[in-house]
Amino acid sequence: PYHGSNPHSSHAHMSIVDGRENDTSPWFSDPEPPPLTGQQKRAILAAARRMVRQHPRPRLFTKNPPIKGPYVREVQRTLDLPVTGEYGPGTRDGVAEFQGAMDIGGTAGEVDQETWIWLVYFAVVKEMES
Repeated sequence: PYHGSNPHSSHAHMSIVDGRENDTSPWFSDPEPPPLTGQQKRAILAAARRMVRQHPRPRLFTKNPPIKGPYVREVQRTLDLPVTGEYGPGTRDGVAEFQGAMDIGGTAGEVDQETWIWLVYFAVVKEMES
């Protein structure tokens, strides 16, 4: 007989469908996260703008010797580039491609404050939709 079930318990349910008993499949699986709405994306962009305005980040570009450090690694991780910690030609090219995709003009592979805003936005959206 059915006595109810706690939906938060870790117990599997019993199934008598197709003659199978003691089925250990879960009641449900983790659903895919829903895509963000336009309103949510605009709110994330506004928050990214505030964050970068309140906490400016360094301008990153290629030079000799290369710029190194945690901000470079942040850019590389966000754009799924090899994380070397050095802002070299590969990172510059990845940033330029990102800028083109996001329609950010003017810096040709250099990370300025506007690019930082879009990097923060992209990182948050990517995390929320994965």
